[in-house]
Amino acid sequence: YTAETLFPYTTLFRSKMSKWSSGRLVCIGDAAFAPTPISGMGTTSAIHAAYMLAGELSKLDNGEHPARALEAFEAALRPAIEKVQSDPDYPGVVHPKTALHRWILQSTMWAVTQIVQIPFVASRALRSRQDHFTVPKYPNLDGEG
Repeated sequence: YTAETLFPYTTLFRSKMSKWSSGRLVCIGDAAFAPTPISGMGTTSAIHAAYMLAGELSKLDNGEHPARALEAFEAALRPAIEKVQSDPDYPGVVHPKTALHRWILQSTMWAVTQIVQIPFVASRALRSRQDHFTVPKYPNLDGEG
């Protein structure tokens, strides 16, 4: 099997599934919605998804089929994931082929790491990443229920 056979909506390092669940089976994280490698949002997306999936499942009554929770989970999370996946993907940038391109990438990344240490820049960079996800409160998970 190839990646295209298993995941028909896959581009290089990106996974886009039209539906994340079927029956009692659900995919989360990179299996369902891997963002671009330069977005830095893969782990964040997976952690938010796991929390939201657990939260939606916690709302179910005893004996209730999980399909309702899986649909609610996807409806709540998909807009944020689509925003994360809309970031451009530049494989040539993150996987340079020549020594010059590797040097440019390494020098740029070094410069970025120096710049984001400036408190004003760091606070703005962190705030821009937080805009992707608004995580709902789940009383059963937060010890309030």
